[in-house]
Amino acid sequence: MIGPHRKLEIKANALTDDQLEAFVRTVIVPQNDLRLNVIGLDTSRVSREVLQKWRDGLSHLSQGAAQWSKSRSFPIAGRQYSEMSGWLWNRSPENLAYMLSLVETIWRSLQNTIIWFHEPKFEPEFADLEIVIDRSFIRSREHELFWGEFLRTYLKNKSRRAPLGIPKEWKEANHVFERQYTQDEGQIDLTPLLREHLYFSDSEISEGLQIADICANICLRYHRRNQWFAAYRLLRKFIVGPDRSPMTVLIPVGELDLDSKAPTDTQQEVFKYARQLKPRSRKR
Repeated sequence: MIGPHRKLEIKANALTDDQLEAFVRTVIVPQNDLRLNVIGLDTSRVSREVLQKWRDGLSHLSQGAAQWSKSRSFPIAGRQYSEMSGWLWNRSPENLAYMLSLVETIWRSLQNTIIWFHEPKFEPEFADLEIVIDRSFIRSREHELFWGEFLRTYLKNKSRRAPLGIPKEWKEANHVFERQYTQDEGQIDLTPLLREHLYFSDSEISEGLQIADICANICLRYHRRNQWFAAYRLLRKFIVGPDRSPMTVLIPVGELDLDSKAPTDTQQEVFKYARQLKPRSRKR
């Protein structure tokens, strides 16, 4: 990965603790403006039953979106939401945990980027934001499309419920992020970013993904062992999170509530259609 030839991809799980320490000293430590977000879902604290309820609820909500689309004479969208519903229905609880963790990783990375790099000297960086995801765990192009649509939809809904925090100085200075992602009503709309600049890539051609993979492996070794080691000790100061914690832990609870108030009128109508549908049942 490092050097002019870059013929071989470095896989973190193939590196020893000493090699990981050397990597962090050489690649990470010299970077003063690097920040890492570590997100995890602890399966010892979240039951499979809870994840199953969330998975089935999201599948049911997609069916509601399909019915709403058909009622508005959007047949293509209706078919896509129906296919999405089936795809979600067939996800394992563990796969849904990956999906929820990835959503939270993207969201917190955006928010922390705004917090840590709000100064004017970093403004040019916000003109060309990209969200690049390793596609190694996705089996087919069709699955990649579903993953992308799930992430975009979930993130847009999340931004409507709890908008990103933006420095007031950005509004006053007409910051490039404000210019690119603010609607006429003054609300942040991430649709252009999520539609045009969120994509999957092969880690073998992306140094950034390889670096992220190695950092994630270092954190994984630390949390599994529950013991400090040299590579993690060097990496720790670059990790940002609530209360300076080493990891943000997701704990989904309950299930999707279709009786709750949705952020938009359209989503409220989708909830209404979903409530009218009979929930699917699984064969035992």
